[in-house]
Amino acid sequence: MNNNFATDTTFDEHIHEVVGYLSRSKSENEKMSYLDEYQSKLVDLNDSNKKTIIDKLLSDMTALGGGSWSG
Repeated sequence: MNNNFATDTTFDEHIHEVVGYLSRSKSENEKMSYLDEYQSKLVDLNDSNKKTIIDKLLSDMTALGGGSWSG
C-alpha cells in the first residue's frame, strides 16, 4: 500500500476532493458558487494561484471548528 497520497493524484484532484467535502453543508446555490470559485482558480494554475487556493482552503477549514483551532 502506498501511503504517500501525493504521488497518486494531482493537485487539482486533491483540491476538488476537499472543496467537494467542504461544499456539502451549503445550499445548492451556495455550493455551485463555491465550486465555481475554486474551479476558476484551477483553470490557470500557477504557483501564485496554488498559494491563493491553499490559503483560502485553510481559512475555510479553520472556520469549520468555529474558531477553536488556534494555529
